[in-house]
Amino acid sequence: MVMPAVDPAVQAARDGFGRWLRDEIDRRGWTVADFARAIGCYHSVAYRWVHGASRPRPIQCEQIARALGIDYDRVLDAAGHRPYAGASEIRSEVRRLVDAVDEPRLAAILPILRELAGDRDAARETNGRPGTCVIRGN
Repeated sequence: MVMPAVDPAVQAARDGFGRWLRDEIDRRGWTVADFARAIGCYHSVAYRWVHGASRPRPIQCEQIARALGIDYDRVLDAAGHRPYAGASEIRSEVRRLVDAVDEPRLAAILPILRELAGDRDAARETNGRPGTCVIRGN
């Protein structure tokens, strides 16, 4: 039986995820079988991921993140489910910075974040209160 050709870009993404996952598994001193048990999947499925034969779906990425104790966004990035590389690093940096900011300053930047996220109505609700910004526009 002749297998259909795989798009080189798809195979590169699979290979990249496989190398990343193998490094994460090795870092913990696990085997592929240990990893499969940790996420509750068949060994053959985990083996295919590690060896670049396939990639996990987003719901499986969530299970992987939980088992490895890492950020879900990081796994989604590694598996190629994000529109641009580096999303998890950016989100991690934002979380780190937010954790370092005190409550009054967080209240001051919340309307800006809401505006950037497209939540204009929620951002406008804070107008006129101390420590907030006034959003100009529509």
